[in-house]
Amino acid sequence: MAKYKKIAFIIDGYTPQTLPIGRLAEYLRNFAALVGPNSDVHFERVGRGSAALINRAPEDTALDVRGRISEAKEGHGPAEAVRGLAGLRTLLYEDNTTGRIKENRFKLLEFPKPRGPQYGPVMEEGTLEGVLIKIGGRDETVPVHLQDGDRYYKCVTTRAKAKELRNFLFDVPIRVFGKGKWIRTENGEWELSEFKIVDHEPLNDIELQQMIERLRKIPGSGWDKIADPLKELHRIREGGTNKVQ
Repeated sequence: MAKYKKIAFIIDGYTPQTLPIGRLAEYLRNFAALVGPNSDVHFERVGRGSAALINRAPEDTALDVRGRISEAKEGHGPAEAVRGLAGLRTLLYEDNTTGRIKENRFKLLEFPKPRGPQYGPVMEEGTLEGVLIKIGGRDETVPVHLQDGDRYYKCVTTRAKAKELRNFLFDVPIRVFGKGKWIRTENGEWELSEFKIVDHEPLNDIELQQMIERLRKIPGSGWDKIADPLKELHRIREGGTNKVQ
């Protein structure tokens, strides 16, 4: 007989009597995205005390859920899981409360109480610049990661656009266009939780030079050892094989 694990998402700011049905649906939708909407995780009830969304899953499914949550915390794994986690954080920020996810008695994830006012999410069209360092994923929405100096941007795009972007992987810096979802954290900083790429372009020489200066400051990047970085970038773009000395 299969053994099951209890997976609970606990919302401290509500009880079963005070949690509105619309808010419950929002929390469940994002929780489902985090653990896998098509996985063998089944919602049972809202538990007593703090509103606890009680779910059950077979042991092997619970193991997969642990992996999804762990990867989502680092911004990796399926895009829907990353979006689900960001959605839960946003809901808890808006409700000014804490939460946690537990498997039986083991705590999988903690959502700490905000230390100041939260704002957002704010949707805004804009651009990002950086070197493409990752493309991948199994979903229709493909994760794309950009690096700009010591900053990393976690984006998503369509499969068609991802095929175009792969030509720039670990190559010349690019600018991407799209719409970002921003949240102002308790520290007063605006944090990008998601950016949907709709278009892109290589940077011009002046912009490339500025980007290169940022790249040169990254330990171990190798750009600080190239005498003529712009010439090297043009060589890469044209498909050359001889490294610039």
